Formats: sequence, structure tokens, C-alpha cells
Amino acid sequence: MITVNITLKQNLLHSFTVTGHGEFPAGKDIVCAGVSSISQTILGILLEYFGKNINYIKEKGFLKVEIVNAEILNVDTSNSPTPDQKKSKIVLEVITRTFLIGLNYISNSRPGSITITVKEL
Repeated sequence: MITVNITLKQNLLHSFTVTGHGEFPAGKDIVCAGVSSISQTILGILLEYFGKNINYIKEKGFLKVEIVNAEILNVDTSNSPTPDQKKSKIVLEVITRTFLIGLNYISNSRPGSITITVKEL
């Protein structure tokens, strides 16, 4: 079973952990391949866009990703955010929605093969 734990802050991705393996042999597990693909793509986008503000650990059967610069997650649109802050928030909103939608599609296509937990800080 694959387990994905996602933590949001102000409805934006703050961290996630993916653990486990699918229930099929290596090379034949489309659930594991799908979850790995979307998780590593999200990591790649976060690293590309936010760079040093991302910490991650990647091992066989384990991926942990965390946004370590809290300012990225604290864009208060009522206090005239800078254009860069607005852009960061939009990017993070798209990343968050893409991750959640992708994981849910995988989960719905193979019920019982993945557990997704989302909590808000």
C-alpha cells in the first residue's frame, strides 16, 4: 500500500510524504509508477521555482518534501503583496491543486491501493 500524507498551510502545499510500494511486482505496478511520477514532478517543479526553500529526502519507497521558507506560504493579499509574492502564491496554488487532483485520479482508478491524508496547519 502507498501512503501519501500532505500538509497544507492556508490551503497551500507545505509538505508531503510518500511511503510504501504498490501491491504488484516491480515494473508492473502502475499505481506506484503513477504516484512516483506525480510526486517527483511536484518535487521538480518546487525545486525549479523555489530552489533553496525546499528540503527533501528521497530514498527507495520514501519521499519527504517540505517548504522551509515560511514567507512563501504567508502571502497576505490584503497587505499589498509584491508582484513576486503574488506570482509565488499563484504557482503554489497550481502546484497544490495539480498534486491533489493527480493523486485523487490515481486513487479513484485503483481503490484501496493508495491512502491520501490531507491536514491543514
